[in-house]
Amino acid sequence: QFRAAPAAAVSNRSAFEPPLERARVVIAACHGLNLGGPRHRCLETARALTAHDLPAVCIPSCSAATLSRLRQPGQERLDGIIFIKQIPSSIHLIKTVRSLTRRLLLDTMDLNPLFQAASCNGESLLRHFDGAIALSRIAWQQISASCPVLANTTREVHYIEHFHSVTRRVSDGSLWPARPQALMVMEHRVLPTARSFCVNLSKALGPEVDFSCNPLWGGMAAPSSRLGFLSQALKMSGGEVQARMAAFLGTGDLFTRVFAQYDLLIQWFHSNAAQRLTNALATGVPVIALWTPTFEEVAAGDPHILLVHNYSELTATVRALAASAAFRRRVSDAGVAVADRFSVGQIALQYKEALGLCARHDENRSAERGGPKASNNTPLPPPRPWRSHRLLAKHGVLDARGNRKRREERRGFCEWNGTARTTWMTRGTGRGVSLTPHTHVRRGETET
Repeated sequence: QFRAAPAAAVSNRSAFEPPLERARVVIAACHGLNLGGPRHRCLETARALTAHDLPAVCIPSCSAATLSRLRQPGQERLDGIIFIKQIPSSIHLIKTVRSLTRRLLLDTMDLNPLFQAASCNGESLLRHFDGAIALSRIAWQQISASCPVLANTTREVHYIEHFHSVTRRVSDGSLWPARPQALMVMEHRVLPTARSFCVNLSKALGPEVDFSCNPLWGGMAAPSSRLGFLSQALKMSGGEVQARMAAFLGTGDLFTRVFAQYDLLIQWFHSNAAQRLTNALATGVPVIALWTPTFEEVAAGDPHILLVHNYSELTATVRALAASAAFRRRVSDAGVAVADRFSVGQIALQYKEALGLCARHDENRSAERGGPKASNNTPLPPPRPWRSHRLLAKHGVLDARGNRKRREERRGFCEWNGTARTTWMTRGTGRGVSLTPHTHVRRGETET
């Protein structure tokens, strides 16, 4: 029933690309959009924010001419400007950009050494930034070790993973044919001639599993490899695939269709990014991944997120899946539940929190702030989460009796109620507070 379900509608690109003069957030990819990471982090994130009531645009350049276009006559300050990986090396440009926005952030991603010059050595430039965005705590620890100037200068860090782009669940894990089909979901650079890698994986999976190990290539070859793979797997022309990929969540919809053809998905590469894993989990197809600190953080202790350390554990896990339909269904349900934490709506909310547009309300999404230091120069404990009774009362969510107030009476609070979330955005302090409500409604598998 999952595989027969119709494909979800994917919106056209123009609906999610507002003109620059209407944008409230600008995301800048200084090195362009040729590689998948910056493209996803810039273009797709801008579309996601626009779809969730925060008009955003992606600009693929950080030249003086491009950044000067951000100054629109009569326009109020932007809510935020986010640079991807690298920042402009000109202090004049940084000061100009700083004057145009309330929040200035650096999205480090993996901070490849090729892009570290200004970000790691420009202390005078970094002091104009309000904070940084990292994929995870693990990624930030590694970046801090290789780039101490950035770590010491950054006032606050927000952990925001890529959102998964799967458009629907395609399996509940109950099906397991006599010869199950397995797919390596991570793009990689292992040559087909390097047979030990794929051969060892195939042996561990067992002779009854039909394993596709080399369908996707990483690095500079990734775009053409992805195009060819999707065209072949879905029996579509290259033009049709490209047209679909140009739409918001279009690439995710294509991969959703591909993953629906498989019974098992494999992730066997170390990575600081979890998006490939969450994409696989969101489909409901059982997933087995090589253990990494990042993946362990994503799993959050759920034993049904199958992380293994070696080939022997991989073999045992495949046998357990083959032996029990109930176990496969539990694995499928757990994967979908974990992936939901990385949905477009959840990640858009995290960006709003990082931009100061929504009060922090979830301990798992709170930022690490520099703030005061103890005598031994270690950060003091972070503030208690917004859901604590004391703070809920202080910020107007609870009345004098400890009961939750009506939604329209709340201040500075964001909350899902299952179908809708209302964001009360507080402007000003003391007696000069004004409230602006923004309502987001979830319908089915999408949010508007």
